[in-house]
Amino acid sequence: MSGAFRHRDHARTLVFGPGAVAAGRDLLPAGYALLTTARALRATPELGDGAALVLEVPAGAVDVLAAALLAPAGDHPLVALGGGRVIDTAKAIAVMASHDGRIADYQGADRFTASRLPLLAAATTAGTGAEVTRFTVITDPDTAVKMLITDDRLIPDVAIADPALTYGCPRPVTASTGLDALTHAIEAYVSRRATPSSDLFALGAARQIGRSLERAWDDGTDADARRAVMLGALHAGIAFSNDSVALVLGMSRPIGAYFHVP
Repeated sequence: MSGAFRHRDHARTLVFGPGAVAAGRDLLPAGYALLTTARALRATPELGDGAALVLEVPAGAVDVLAAALLAPAGDHPLVALGGGRVIDTAKAIAVMASHDGRIADYQGADRFTASRLPLLAAATTAGTGAEVTRFTVITDPDTAVKMLITDDRLIPDVAIADPALTYGCPRPVTASTGLDALTHAIEAYVSRRATPSSDLFALGAARQIGRSLERAWDDGTDADARRAVMLGALHAGIAFSNDSVALVLGMSRPIGAYFHVP
């Protein structure tokens, strides 16, 4: 490959490793709004303390969530604690707080024009890499289309990747999210938009996940395996956020939307 390339500025602060969620607690401003799932909230009381509002993510539309969250919480920072769906939802809410219309109006690339609410993302699965990417995927409830929205404003201010948060993942979730991350790495590497920088992350991610995913699936408390898979998912997210994915992930959007499968 020849010519200039750009490495995108990802999360301003990245905290990785066992104990990262506790370290990230010190980064939280007072009165933040916590967007989470019930399971994730029970597992991480460190982030539950001090929240001005706790909102459990249902299956409904993001616009409904935005109204429910922003009206009582004002412009408090958002903390997203969960998997890709929770983090993507928080990204959409954070940016729509300063934009008119519906999130569907901004489908595509680089359509936002204003800043967003401060956002901290803590991942509880090792798969999407949403805590460090410039993407959000939101299902339009009217059309059942999984909308891909891309903008550098969607990169969280703080990303927390603590492998201990994934110890409770069931085997099917470990497998599906791990294969998602491995596919991110492979597709980023073969992408026509790949760069020398993104290749480093993509190849490293594939190695980490390839040698550790089966162990993490077999023993959910294998600390070394869980750490390797989460690091791989994180690096895969950085890789494809700097170039792109390809046909497999493209095909997965309509399949996921219509058949509700990973």
